[in-house]
Amino acid sequence: MKIEILPEIKGEMPNDDVLTKFYETIQVLYNEFSTVPEFGSKIEVDIFKFIFEFTMVDKVYSYDGEKLEIKLVYEKTKEII
Repeated sequence: MKIEILPEIKGEMPNDDVLTKFYETIQVLYNEFSTVPEFGSKIEVDIFKFIFEFTMVDKVYSYDGEKLEIKLVYEKTKEII
């Protein structure tokens, strides 16, 4: 079975550096620990001493008989500059 993880950020999109580190965090969790973040969890992205916090606000699973899609929806909840 194929598993596709679809992270999404609601609202204003962060810059490319923040997005890359955000996606890498989710990828490491899946590749190294065979898990995805749970509902309500937070991801902190530290870029050049700026901290961006994203909180998962929704998690949706869909299965079409061949592929499981896991949609992880986050909102930026804190920005420390």
